[in-house]
Amino acid sequence: RVFEDLMLPVFAKKVLEEPTSSAWMLASSNLGGLVGAIVLLKFAERFKGSSAWVKWSALGLLAAWTLSVTTSLPILLPVILVFSMTWAASDLSLLSELQTRVGEKELPRALSVLFAATVIVGMLISLALGRFMDAVPLSTAFIAVNAAFTGIAAVVWLASRKLRS
Repeated sequence: RVFEDLMLPVFAKKVLEEPTSSAWMLASSNLGGLVGAIVLLKFAERFKGSSAWVKWSALGLLAAWTLSVTTSLPILLPVILVFSMTWAASDLSLLSELQTRVGEKELPRALSVLFAATVIVGMLISLALGRFMDAVPLSTAFIAVNAAFTGIAAVVWLASRKLRS
């Protein structure tokens, strides 16, 4: 959510100097989410467990570097689509694994806590990131965010090895 709600609009307004490009990038991201869900449904039986999907998500996270490399929408839109596609498949896969591991009685509470934590953490990250982007040159901010995404991708990749395959 931070990528869609903060990074893309800031990139469109400040880097591309064309705020309407944010709508194209957001549409590409949303389409990626839809395609990711379709891919998960089509290939879920070939990949048992969430491990493979989470690894693809980690690789997809690295696609954020494209924002630091190019300003060409014909290049950015497909990359954003793939980026979001990998996240959507991973998110849906992890949610279905959570549903199978948590008892039926506890599931609504577990999902509520997970959703609330996601919203709160996303809000706090967006606030901190917005202040950071205001405090440093934008090119530095994007490189720092991409470096953080790379670190997160490494952690996710390593953590995915703990999931059952």
